[in-house]
Amino acid sequence: MKRTISYEWRGPEEPLDSRIVTACRMSIYEVEDNGDRLTARGSFTLHDHAEGCKGEDPWIAVGTCSNDTFEWVVQRAKPTPDEFVFTSRSGEPLFCLSDKTNAAIKAFIASKLTLITRSARENPNTNPFHIVHQPMRYVGPISKYRGACICHEIALSNNVQPFDWETLTDGGKYPSNCFECSCGTGWFRINPSNQWWVQVVDQNAWRMLTMFNGTAVEPIDFDPRSQTSLVMLVRTIRAFGLIPIG
Repeated sequence: MKRTISYEWRGPEEPLDSRIVTACRMSIYEVEDNGDRLTARGSFTLHDHAEGCKGEDPWIAVGTCSNDTFEWVVQRAKPTPDEFVFTSRSGEPLFCLSDKTNAAIKAFIASKLTLITRSARENPNTNPFHIVHQPMRYVGPISKYRGACICHEIALSNNVQPFDWETLTDGGKYPSNCFECSCGTGWFRINPSNQWWVQVVDQNAWRMLTMFNGTAVEPIDFDPRSQTSLVMLVRTIRAFGLIPIG
């Protein structure tokens, strides 16, 4: 069955073998579905937060399907003559030197291939079949708090005496799990079940959280220089020379 099947995944970033090495972007350029045998190709972008870099690599995959169960063999595509990549002892091109990360990348790609192929089969009359998965942005109204500073109250919030976010945002008219005090301090409800709020001291992190409705589309962590819980992007922490540990 020849069909145009493609897919784009744009996050949020997902940890691979550690929380500081993440899947950042992935594309499936095409899938050829011949029933019990499938072939596919695409690209994958890894974000190494310890090294502070991103890398995009092409990949190829061969799959089989039996009783709606998909099995995929994924590999980094063969490099061009002027391209250097690491290889295994058997000569297979690698995404990176870590065996665990390579395995995690292959598993990630295989899971998305299964998702898109199954979805395409469930919609046989849609051609071309294309799906884009990306973080949802906040598009609702913004109701900012204008009263006296209540940072102390927010810091003491817990599931017994939770901070009343709903009332102070006029019924939730603000990005989920985010709150800006009248003094300008940004707060993030990092653990909603325990009603635990933490201060966001990185403007890039605050912009991300409010833009994407309280979703961390790239990793955040606590500032290791502080005795209190201050949230920053992992890449901001690294910019200070504090290399995160996975």
